[in-house]
Amino acid sequence: MAKKNILLLNPERSFPINDNSGEKLIRDNIIKLSKGSDIRNYLNNIELFNKQNERVENIINKVYQLTDGFSGTRAAIEILKLMDEEAPQNQENYLLRSIRQQVFGI
Repeated sequence: MAKKNILLLNPERSFPINDNSGEKLIRDNIIKLSKGSDIRNYLNNIELFNKQNERVENIINKVYQLTDGFSGTRAAIEILKLMDEEAPQNQENYLLRSIRQQVFGI
């Protein structure tokens, strides 16, 4: 999530959100406005946004623990492990070798 001040307008109609989803967690911790709310009361309250940003930062640190920029590398390693496990023990997996060469250069 961008580290910006967020105001969420509660829609008149909305789709159900899974109670265990990250979206639900975020929505429960950001400022929500209803139709007809005076937005100026929110925009002028910097402390309200500071508290919200602190809550969102805590959520981000819990949900997105690995933020080192190597998620693609970790995913590729796991895919290769799965492909190795699927390959017959004593036969070379030509599909695996071809994919490795084309995608990863190895």
